[in-house]
Amino acid sequence: METINNKLEQNGLQPITKQNILYYYIPMDGCVGFVILGSQMLSPEFYSKFKFLMIPRTVSLTNACLGTSLLGSALYISSRSHMKSLPISQKISYSILGSSLLNLGSVLGWALCRSWVSGDDSAGGSGVLLRAVAGGVAAAGVITLARSYLNFVDDQISKAK
Repeated sequence: METINNKLEQNGLQPITKQNILYYYIPMDGCVGFVILGSQMLSPEFYSKFKFLMIPRTVSLTNACLGTSLLGSALYISSRSHMKSLPISQKISYSILGSSLLNLGSVLGWALCRSWVSGDDSAGGSGVLLRAVAGGVAAAGVITLARSYLNFVDDQISKAK
């Protein structure tokens, strides 16, 4: 395990511990799920033929990505310094609320955007790929903005102390 942790640290990643799995790796997986979700929401036909080995056939790609994104963002929010002094019940409630607002608000936004940008894809399917990339880029932008906001809140709390 020490060899693995050393390799991870050499590549800029956190060592494998219970805390890092919960508050670093699962949120990172949630980010990947969120980016795939954004891409899939704007261009579902791009993913229609993909086979995912780790997703059971009874679970849709959308639901799998949404689930990982909800869990990852809730754990990330709960680990922030402005949440540390809260009782566990409030920490869980606020984390679920923040995660739900972020994810479900984004799904709604992407659904609206999908209706605006759906066009004729007869030109070799380039519109499908363009929408898939645009959805992924939009999701990455939302993640960056949300992280920036949480950093700002943490900074304000630390200045107030």
